[in-house]
Amino acid sequence: MRMGGVFPDSGVSTLGRDVLERGMLLRCEAEEKKVKVDALQKVEEAKDANTAATLKMMDRHNEMVKKSQELYKERARRRAIELQDKKRREEHGDMLAEMAIRNAERHDLLEALRLEEHHNLSGLRKR
Repeated sequence: MRMGGVFPDSGVSTLGRDVLERGMLLRCEAEEKKVKVDALQKVEEAKDANTAATLKMMDRHNEMVKKSQELYKERARRRAIELQDKKRREEHGDMLAEMAIRNAERHDLLEALRLEEHHNLSGLRKR
């Protein structure tokens, strides 16, 4: 057996194995740290993407709400105009009906006066 060689029972090989194990341990820790950093970075990227998607979705929602409110206002305005027009037509119809009644009453009155005058004139002729 050689002393200071790489044989399993030599003291140097044990020391070398400890150094190798520490190196591997440090490499594993570094890789593990890198994996954790990468995972945290991916989580942050996902949060950013989620935030961006959420903001985009909220913008779309707000646009839809705004359009819906505008449509509601336009429908309400049209409905108010329709109701005003309907009320005007009804009032106009009522006014025409009142005028027709007044005309009929005036006609009846004029007819009665004409008949009375005719009756008076025919009575004078007989005398």
